[in-house]
Amino acid sequence: MIQRALLKEHQGKTLVLVTHGGVIGTAFSYFFGLSAALLSRVGLGTKNASITHWYQPTSAPKWILERYNDYHHL
Repeated sequence: MIQRALLKEHQGKTLVLVTHGGVIGTAFSYFFGLSAALLSRVGLGTKNASITHWYQPTSAPKWILERYNDYHHL
């Protein structure tokens, strides 16, 4: 899976991805362990040019969603 490869290659670094909402949905599935069927029922409604920020503290193995769908900069 592409997420694992990106995370492994850039571990400990800041990584910025510019993408569409489908990739954001896939990230939700990956980091929260959601199935594709469940995610399709949720309907995230990601806005164009919004910012979603995930981070992983060095002291924790889990990822934290700091902000989702932030479009106040527009």
